[in-house]
Amino acid sequence: MTSQEKRKQELKKKKTILIIWAVFLVVALVGVLVFVKNYGKLKKASDKESAKIYEVNKHSDVNFLIKRYLGALTGCDQETLKNLVTDPSQFDNMTIYISRSNNVTGYENIDCYTVDGLTEDSKLCYVVANVSLKDVNSKPKDIMVFYVVNVDGKYLINNEVDPKIQEHIDNMTVKKDIQEIYKAVKEDEDRCYEEDETLRKFYEKINGTN
Repeated sequence: MTSQEKRKQELKKKKTILIIWAVFLVVALVGVLVFVKNYGKLKKASDKESAKIYEVNKHSDVNFLIKRYLGALTGCDQETLKNLVTDPSQFDNMTIYISRSNNVTGYENIDCYTVDGLTEDSKLCYVVANVSLKDVNSKPKDIMVFYVVNVDGKYLINNEVDPKIQEHIDNMTVKKDIQEIYKAVKEDEDRCYEEDETLRKFYEKINGTN
């Protein structure tokens, strides 16, 4: 092969390489343009998928209400309890709450997971807290449900029987996000039960098996 033929062959190889790179760059550029064009849609879809149906501790007035209520409940503060609910007559007779306070002595690390209520001025609140029990070393998590309404600019716990509210609670509770909260609480309770003999004895006592 002559030197001229070698140069021609080398030039041919270089041209082929340049063509391959050019095609690659065009394909890459098209891919980038398509990604940029659809980025907004992709991000919006991703955000929607990752968004939870609840907010955590986003409403300070609701958190304050729940903390006051739980404190009054364990302290059997009749006057405060009546001022925090829509139907004060629930606390006319405190016998059952006094009996309850002999076992449940307090709540800590209170977190409020709020979901929209049936109206703009109402919230469905799933409350997760560590509960202190009499003669029990551990403090397992507990979950409670409250429906909170705004009455004359003040949030109160709706403690009245309302089929529509109960239906809303039932519909929300079966949602995946809410069920994950219940699952986490149950796992913590099971762990405490497994590790803490005093908790097992407490459950035996209140269940009448001891």
